[in-house]
Amino acid sequence: QEQDGEEQWVVNPAGIDQAIARRVPDPIFIGAMENATEDVGKFASGTTIGKLIKEIIEPVAERNAGPVTDALAQVASRLSADGGEKDETLLELDAQIETELARFFPGVVAKTHIQTPDFSDFLKSATIKIYDQQHDQETGRDASSFGHGAQRSVQIALIKCLSEIRRKAVGSAARTTLLLIDEPELYLHPQAIEVVRASLSRLSKEGYQVVFSTHSANMITRSDAPNALLIRRTPVDGTRSNSRIVD
Repeated sequence: QEQDGEEQWVVNPAGIDQAIARRVPDPIFIGAMENATEDVGKFASGTTIGKLIKEIIEPVAERNAGPVTDALAQVASRLSADGGEKDETLLELDAQIETELARFFPGVVAKTHIQTPDFSDFLKSATIKIYDQQHDQETGRDASSFGHGAQRSVQIALIKCLSEIRRKAVGSAARTTLLLIDEPELYLHPQAIEVVRASLSRLSKEGYQVVFSTHSANMITRSDAPNALLIRRTPVDGTRSNSRIVD
C-alpha cells in the first residue's frame, strides 16, 4: 500500500492462500466423469456433501453437541478402560488378562478399552439418502443404488444448495461464487438437461460466475450463442478455440 508517497510492503498475517481467496471468486468444481456416488455420498474435505456439511456445521454443533456429548459420556463409562460403570463382562475379561499378564510381567495391568466417538465423528459419516416416492418412501437408498442420471441430478442440487448457503453467509454476500462444471448434461434426459441449463442461467444472474464445457447443443440457447467459445481439434492445427461472436 502507499504511505507518505511511497509504496510500502504490508505483511499479510493470514498467508498467501487466504489473501488470494479474498480477491478471487470461491470456486466450486464438478468434473465430467468423476464418481458422483463418492461426491454426494461420502464425507470428505473435497466432496460436495463434505463442503455442504462444513458450511452448516456451526449451528448444528451448537444445538446438538451438548446432548450428544452427555449421552456419549454414559456410553464411555460402560466401555472405556477406567469407566465407573464398566460392563461386567469386560471387567471379567480385564481380570483374566491381568492374571495371565502377571505371569510374564508382574506389576503391569492391561484393560480393555472401547473408544467412544465424539460429536465430530458423527458428522464425518454424513451422506445422502434418496427416497423414491413410489417405491421406498420409508427406507430410502444410497446414491449408488440409482442410475448415473439420478446421481448427477442430486449432485447438481447439492451444488446449488452449497452456492446459496455460501452466498447468504455473513460477510460474503457481495462475493462471487465461481461455478465450474464439465459436461453438466451427462447421463441426463433432455428434459433434465433443460432444467439444469435454466438453473445455471439463473445462477449466473444471482451472483455466480458460471463456466461449463459441453458437447450438447441443448445447453446452448440462441441468447447464449454469442458468449459461447467453440473449441475444435484437427490433425493439422491441434486444439484451438475460435473467437466468440461477441468478440
